[in-house]
Amino acid sequence: LFELEALLRENPLAAASLRQRFSHILVDEYQDTNLVQARIVRLLAGPLDGPPGNVMAVGDEAQSIYAFRGANVRNILDFPKLFPGARVVRLEENYRSTKPVLDVANNLLSHAAESFRKNLFTRKEGGDPVRLVTPLSDMSQAKLVVRRVEELLATHLPHEIAVLFRAGFHSYNLEMALNQAGIAFRKYGGLRYTEAAHVKDVIAYARLLLNPLDLPAFARVAAQHSGIGPKTVEKLYAVARSGDQKSTEKAFAKYPGFLEDMRFVDDLRARPMPPSATLSSVLEHYRPRLEALYPEDWPRRQQGLEEIIQMASGYSELDLFVADLALEAPEDDDADSNEGKITLSTVHSAKGLEWNAVLIIDLVEDRFPSRHALARPEDFEEERRLMYVACTRARQCLDLYAPASLYNRAERGSQHVSQSPFVRELAPGMVEEWIEGFGGVLSRRSVGGVGFGRKTAMPSAGGPSGAQGFSGGLLPRPQRSPSHDAYDDCQLAPDDAGRQATPLTNPAPAPVPTQGNSRPQAAGDGELCYCRHRIFGRGKIVRHLPPDKVQVNFPGFGLKVILSEYLILES
Repeated sequence: LFELEALLRENPLAAASLRQRFSHILVDEYQDTNLVQARIVRLLAGPLDGPPGNVMAVGDEAQSIYAFRGANVRNILDFPKLFPGARVVRLEENYRSTKPVLDVANNLLSHAAESFRKNLFTRKEGGDPVRLVTPLSDMSQAKLVVRRVEELLATHLPHEIAVLFRAGFHSYNLEMALNQAGIAFRKYGGLRYTEAAHVKDVIAYARLLLNPLDLPAFARVAAQHSGIGPKTVEKLYAVARSGDQKSTEKAFAKYPGFLEDMRFVDDLRARPMPPSATLSSVLEHYRPRLEALYPEDWPRRQQGLEEIIQMASGYSELDLFVADLALEAPEDDDADSNEGKITLSTVHSAKGLEWNAVLIIDLVEDRFPSRHALARPEDFEEERRLMYVACTRARQCLDLYAPASLYNRAERGSQHVSQSPFVRELAPGMVEEWIEGFGGVLSRRSVGGVGFGRKTAMPSAGGPSGAQGFSGGLLPRPQRSPSHDAYDDCQLAPDDAGRQATPLTNPAPAPVPTQGNSRPQAAGDGELCYCRHRIFGRGKIVRHLPPDKVQVNFPGFGLKVILSEYLILES
């Protein structure tokens, strides 16, 4: 490309010949061109000191999402300036999506810093309302998405359903939940979690812990050490299987690293721990090996491995966790066969595709938009366009998921997160909002935003398996003040010390924050409201324990007795 540009600039005869040969130029997907391609188009159109020739560019600046490949959205935005007198023809009729989906898409574009202002419309009638769901956590989100997929499968073929996400690792919990539910899927944009080599390495340790004679796991761990080939693995395995400790020590002495691994596994077997703690020890042991095997990108792989601790935190037995990981069926020989499988895909990989039903997950800050996109305004705007692309993949049904908390390994628990700014920008009444309550019920929020509709409450993903209806919910947005009906069903129980607590009655109104430098107000006597804790995140005070404690219902953690001075009331 650079050589062609140099030819057009430096060789007038060659440039004139090419311009005569190509008197009319059409560029498709112009929003995906890079800077040198745009310069070549201008040079082919005519001399820089003369009027430009006949150039037509087709594109959509709202779908410019490939900056990491060199694409520059300025090319299409500046086209009228680069080619004076250019006529802009807006193609606003959409033949794919229903009106509710296009309303959300138009709302996203209306907040863009710079664009060709357009209003998408369709002649299609009807269409399911767009649903905005806030699960209690990313773990709960996976269960709710599976429940929703099961509902959609009653009216749509599997290959007409897609779950989209910003980055490949965002789907790890969902992959396991789909495997448990027996729902087949194909993933695009990143490996399946269990396909990654470093994940297979870690799981091999866990399998050896459960079964010392697991030959594939034995071979997997052995392969991490130089000098151990398939034949050596067979010999070492035969010695280890004999049970003769003296012979085993002698055979393994030539490979001290592998011997250390086997001793590590034996030590773990001697001190039973919860699966998450066991895998945490495995990761700590494996980390030097990870750095040596993958020197160029071990931090990225380490981040992916930490997801395994989160996934294991919901299990009480290691064998059950490993069994669920192994539920994933092998790929079909025909890679082009998608029949009978739903689609999991990053948004980048989904561009140009469409499905009847689309579910977008992890719509929270630092995930969508990515935390890396917050440094520069142009990066943030590309994330907005990425969200637009995700929404417009849906033909009939669009669900948005914004979990209220994410698992944080450093905090050893779930941490409250804020909704994505793209979700917070949605106009009131544009989407159907749902909230997953702490008490195991789902409530639909009323259109006016005053409270939660009790008549639409239904069991959540944790309820009976035969529950019907939509599985999701939305926590109140920070700028609004909905009622707290979702907590009316909280059960009262003795506190941790065995005392019988007294329910709070006639609670005082939530404190109104004052201007200035006054510090946030801690939870005091008599208040029945929302609060925040540094470790457990956001919760609901359900009763007062004189003189200085309260009992709080935290999502994902249940009822906790906390000193009131450790809590901050929400205004």
